[in-house]
Amino acid sequence: MARRRSFDWTAVNSKLKDLDKRPSFGKGDDDNYYKPKTDDNGNANVLIRFLPPHPDEELPFVKKYNHGFQGQNGWFIEDCPTTVGGDCPLCKYNGTQWNSDPEGVRGRKRKVNFFSNILIVKDPATPANEGKVFKYRYGIKIHNKIMEKVAPESEIDEPLNIFDYDNGANFKLKIKSVTIPGYKRPVPNYDASSFAESTAIALNGKELTDDEINALDDKLFKLNGYVDIKNYKSYSELASLLLKKRMMNQMMTSLHV
Repeated sequence: MARRRSFDWTAVNSKLKDLDKRPSFGKGDDDNYYKPKTDDNGNANVLIRFLPPHPDEELPFVKKYNHGFQGQNGWFIEDCPTTVGGDCPLCKYNGTQWNSDPEGVRGRKRKVNFFSNILIVKDPATPANEGKVFKYRYGIKIHNKIMEKVAPESEIDEPLNIFDYDNGANFKLKIKSVTIPGYKRPVPNYDASSFAESTAIALNGKELTDDEINALDDKLFKLNGYVDIKNYKSYSELASLLLKKRMMNQMMTSLHV
């Protein structure tokens, strides 16, 4: 029997707008992450659908911060506790270094990522992915395109709940690699990506039935673990790591460890 879920998207959108204002980061990829296959020029075109949240969760995406940079004694790649409302020794140290080392601060600053469930609608490079549900990690550029739809700033634009099964919209993910001065490798650019018109969720041009959508619901991944405080190192643990790896000068004094 079909058990189609209904959503109070007005309430969800309100929470998404609040989440978008607050700082919120995670570990590396696993086999359930979607990574578009690019051609020899670093380009890709994929049609995806952002999906509703797991039945046990409220929001269709989570927002996380992390730090990743190479210091004097190796790489430092760690989640930033500001994601879950904690204090971060590296953020604190960076705050003391803006005037003396702005370039270094920019290299060490926290970076934002977002995580959602997606359905692969069309993937010309890897057709075997079509119809499968994955976790998808994306950056601020795609996130801003989502927020422009679900919570538009302009009064003449109607909100579009792109995560909805019936009235959402497919996303045309277009990756074009570009060369940026100072970077050793081409960088993926998502400017050409956009949402299609609002449609019911479908595969191969055929709308999914209630039973097919329920089956899709069962494949959704939980995302709240990325923003669970239990999965973050404490202030003192991070400070000790930074000191041990000699990531910066006078760290001991600045961090008050």
